[in-house]
Amino acid sequence: MQATSCSAVLRAMCDYDLQPTIALFERYLTLARQKRPTEIHALLGAEALERLDQLRFLLSRVTAIQHHVLNGRPLSTTDFFLPIEACPASSDTGQAIRDAFFHVQLYTESFYYLAFRFRQILTTQSRITGGHPLPLLHSFECFGVRDVRNHLLEHPEGRTSQKFSQDHSLGGSDGPQLKLDSTPSAHTDRGLFVNAAEFNRQLHATLSHAIATLESE
Repeated sequence: MQATSCSAVLRAMCDYDLQPTIALFERYLTLARQKRPTEIHALLGAEALERLDQLRFLLSRVTAIQHHVLNGRPLSTTDFFLPIEACPASSDTGQAIRDAFFHVQLYTESFYYLAFRFRQILTTQSRITGGHPLPLLHSFECFGVRDVRNHLLEHPEGRTSQKFSQDHSLGGSDGPQLKLDSTPSAHTDRGLFVNAAEFNRQLHATLSHAIATLESE
């Protein structure tokens, strides 16, 4: 487990806070429907918005678990579930820590798969029309998310990857890191919070440019 201060994690949170970007995305969708109604794919736009909200939730859960661990606060299964789910109590500290590792890995891997799906919505051309479903957003790229999903999760057997370990970190201002082992590889995980911050910055910049273009039309 990486050791760092809780304050360092909390300071990093603003870098990957997706809520302002979600609001910007909603503004983009409204403008695109007004300015380019024949180009925008409404259903894929709705899916992209839903994916962003799912990503926000996953990041919030990882942050909450890390906050507990770094503060030395007791963990229970109530920390890992949605409020509507059953929350059995447990006084087994060892089991709570194992649950923390399990859920952080689950949430972290889910983040990369969902973020990659979001990326695909924006960047993939239609086989029917040849256009992109959300105009002016196809230049979006998130290298950290793309590389972790492609080389560490989806294709770890790749020649430049060869990362098969399930070891991962819990804690650290860079966020959980997957596939922690000493195997020589061209691909390493910089950390969930680092990659999420890059995702957030790139998307915010892409949306800002698209909105400015649409408003000028």
